[in-house]
Amino acid sequence: MSEKLETKKYVFTVEGETEQWYLQWLRDQINQCEIEICEDNAK
Repeated sequence: MSEKLETKKYVFTVEGETEQWYLQWLRDQINQCEIEICEDNAK
């Protein structure tokens, strides 16, 4: 049986569009790193 990965969920509130864009970019960066780590561990 494969090992389950831990999922973390964070909630942010932001005031402006720029902050929202930054948090969306940050989310994508974190998710990409987690995908790369998982792929490396699968090798």
